[in-house]
Amino acid sequence: MRIEFAETVYANMPASRYTGAGNSVTRADGATIRPVYVQKVADTDGTAWDLTFAEDLGAGAHTVSINGAQHALTTSVGNLANTDVITASFTGTTTQRTAPRVTDVEVDEARDTIAISFDRKIGSVAGGAAAAPLSETPGGTGGSTLTRDQLLAAVDLSGAVERAGHGSSSLEGNLEDVAAYAPDLRTVVIKVEKGTLLKAASRGSVMGPRATGTR
Repeated sequence: MRIEFAETVYANMPASRYTGAGNSVTRADGATIRPVYVQKVADTDGTAWDLTFAEDLGAGAHTVSINGAQHALTTSVGNLANTDVITASFTGTTTQRTAPRVTDVEVDEARDTIAISFDRKIGSVAGGAAAAPLSETPGGTGGSTLTRDQLLAAVDLSGAVERAGHGSSSLEGNLEDVAAYAPDLRTVVIKVEKGTLLKAASRGSVMGPRATGTR
């Protein structure tokens, strides 16, 4: 959901992955849920902020709240006091969240990485026994990494690689131990083992991800 303020919020609105309690939505069914990600909307001079939730809000009348005790927002007209709570009502829709979708797969010229782009931010991937969270700075820079096991638990890969003097072999069997990193939450870059190259003129595929997407 997107919140728009009448004034620019200069400080104390959280950004990036959110684990606090000061921002929340009370749904039509009475349940209270909190965002997992907060981000300032670009080119809005700090007046618009997106709150991302791990589940659908659903239809009906909801209320969003920002508590001054946790987030003493600073604007041109003053600060949100410790005892203040901003609330606003809105109506949810019945549109259901769809699974994240791969929009582009690109092999770099050096043939040692594959960049996978998604249609939305990816909050975490189903990295085996436990979900592997991905994070991003307020400026939109990532840096989270995935081990080979975490990557293969989340994405099905097929393809061929080659190593000088060794012929060709499978892509998934020739990944680095730290097999991928996220330069931002819409992109995962996969790295093949050092000394190994993606086979020229070969074909492969990426299926997945088994991931938690954000809107």
